[in-house]
Amino acid sequence: MCIRDSIKTMDKLVDTPYHLVYFHSGTSALRNSQVSFLRDIFHGLPPKYIGHLQALHIVHASVLLRMYLFFARAFSSDESVLRKARFVDGDLRKFTPLASCKDWSSRIPANVMTAALQYSEAPRQQEVQRRKLFGVNLEELELGDKGIPKILVLLSSYFERFPDARRSMNIFRIPGSKSEEDEVAEALSRGQDDRLFSVRDPNVVAGLFKRVFREMPEPLFPSDKYHRVKEFIKMTTEEKELLTVELVIGLPALNARVLRFTLQFFKLFLEQKVHNKMETYALSVVFAPNILRPRKYDAADLFAAKAPITFFENLLANVERYLLDFCLLYTSDAADDLLCVDLGGRRIIKKKK
Repeated sequence: MCIRDSIKTMDKLVDTPYHLVYFHSGTSALRNSQVSFLRDIFHGLPPKYIGHLQALHIVHASVLLRMYLFFARAFSSDESVLRKARFVDGDLRKFTPLASCKDWSSRIPANVMTAALQYSEAPRQQEVQRRKLFGVNLEELELGDKGIPKILVLLSSYFERFPDARRSMNIFRIPGSKSEEDEVAEALSRGQDDRLFSVRDPNVVAGLFKRVFREMPEPLFPSDKYHRVKEFIKMTTEEKELLTVELVIGLPALNARVLRFTLQFFKLFLEQKVHNKMETYALSVVFAPNILRPRKYDAADLFAAKAPITFFENLLANVERYLLDFCLLYTSDAADDLLCVDLGGRRIIKKKK
């Protein structure tokens, strides 16, 4: 009945060139799997229906429909309606064939028009909702209540909710599924935080934690400090301590907070080293290159590749000494973040016991 009424209406229009608009916006999954009706409608009709058809405009076609038309056109004649199909995306109100038609919106059923306009706005809304989580510098990340990037707090909370995950053999060393990691990263960037807690492989979450640091254009320890660490292996114990203190107190306040948070986070895994086999050296091997690296590696850097690992191993093994017994002093805006504050400047003192 619907097709017969459509033909009766169209019969008065097809004697001259015309455009046909098909709204696929929000179509059900059942209709998505039965897209051959586009071809069947025109099958058996007089030649003028196809001959005068300038284009079949498909509004907001699904991926399945696009795939169907791609393959179907390969086996269709040049005069087939499928050959004249054109896809319409974006803002429907700027679609030329409709914009040139007087009162076009009033001729479309309200539910169809609502769905079409919602689909028109959806891409822009989704883009606004995306969060920058990877591939950005530390200061570009959204901070939580304690001045720590929310993404790091979120990822660490996974191991708090599932404490057995800390016991996973070779955690942080064995990569998880790359495809799942990318999918979870995309979900988190869209604000779908609950997706994280459905991950069954803790290596995926550990990989995301490393990825936040690895993809920062400027690492946690600024790149221009890398050359100071290259001789770390050859230093005496006293020289190592002095250099470590110098580099740590030289960090910006945000970097210092994140460093302390990260080292305390790794302590959770060191407590389970009997089970996960990840001691300070193993964690340093997989994580140090993510937070301490030059802007560009040269041959000398390759020969000194072990130096950042040794530096981070020393830092991780003595986290209380460098970040708790000692106190980094910044200006008053850091007072809430650090254990001691000297309003007169930035220096290091021994914490009172």
